[in-house]
Amino acid sequence: MQSGNVSSSKSRKNLLIFYFLVSFAILGCAFGIFCYLYSENRICDKILFFHHEMFGISYSEKVSAVLFDSLKSNVVFLITAFILGFGALSQPVQALLIFIKGFSCGTVLISIYGNGLSGSDLPCIAAVFPGMFISLIVIIIAARESFFLSERLFRLCFTDRLADGLFLRVRTYAVRFSVYAAMLSVCSLIDCGLSIILSV
Repeated sequence: MQSGNVSSSKSRKNLLIFYFLVSFAILGCAFGIFCYLYSENRICDKILFFHHEMFGISYSEKVSAVLFDSLKSNVVFLITAFILGFGALSQPVQALLIFIKGFSCGTVLISIYGNGLSGSDLPCIAAVFPGMFISLIVIIIAARESFFLSERLFRLCFTDRLADGLFLRVRTYAVRFSVYAAMLSVCSLIDCGLSIILSV
């Protein structure tokens, strides 16, 4: 019975952290839309320029460029989330990372919908949305995993048990991030495949 209660408590905690990070993604998305709509502001201009340089994906480019840009965008977030997991006080930065990912998605979406939706926009939406949505969910799950390891390290700072099964936890952490990397590679392939199909 106690084991069942622990499992239920852990599942509830997993969901709470997931919803917490999703809320930051939504806030980031809303902020990205706001910046796009009011980009005459000099600060917003700089933010949008940085976003385009770091995370912009041009679906009109050749296949290799689309694949590289999509991978670059996703890998930057994944590696950052992985590294943040090794900081005992990095939870706020993990939330900020998801906010930035949401901002990235928001600017992409508003650039498509901003001037109204027409039939000519549908191929672009079909090319962008699936990979972007899946990659956002994967990054959120990765950030949640990073959040848990960071929390574990924080708790270890207040105990005499220096190891406390940490090696096994880090090994599992690395394996899970390898899986997330594979999933993001699939997202990039989806982006690439859709850009090929819809540009024909």
